[in-house]
Amino acid sequence: LAVVGFATSSRDLAPWDDDTYDILGLNALFRFIPRADFWCDAHENWNEDNPVGVDYRAGLLACDVPILMNRTRPELPTSVRLPIERMIELGSDYFTSTIALLIAWAISMKYREVALFGIDLVVGTEYESQKCCAEHWLGIAHGLGITVRLPPNCALLRATHRYVYEKEPSWGLVKPSEF
Repeated sequence: LAVVGFATSSRDLAPWDDDTYDILGLNALFRFIPRADFWCDAHENWNEDNPVGVDYRAGLLACDVPILMNRTRPELPTSVRLPIERMIELGSDYFTSTIALLIAWAISMKYREVALFGIDLVVGTEYESQKCCAEHWLGIAHGLGITVRLPPNCALLRATHRYVYEKEPSWGLVKPSEF
């Protein structure tokens, strides 16, 4: 499974032409990617706060692949409820972002590889609360023997320094431009 997000740092590195990968896009990303086998918008307010000038509702109505959501929506015929109970049964009820939910979903669906593209989680609340949760689920996936694939310039599973072996940088936060 290749989960594709908005970050231009690695979004275009996704395996678009490799049909051995299922591609999972999210939110209003349909404007930027050539294909998807699954879609996701886990937000309760999926029909609000979308990019100006984008008819997001029409995009989801036209979607002909399963749309993973927090619940099925009668107005969206391909909507599918994320199986949160099954995901919690994996051993953790820790979800702070769509990305964490999707990694847990991939584990629950028994994917043997989870690859992330266009996902850095380094801006604002992404860095403050979402990055650590996504990394938690990547660790669970790795511990279960699932291959975790990240592009070389991805900020996930990266530290500012190697504790005790390297001096902590004075700026203190991960800078994606450093990768």
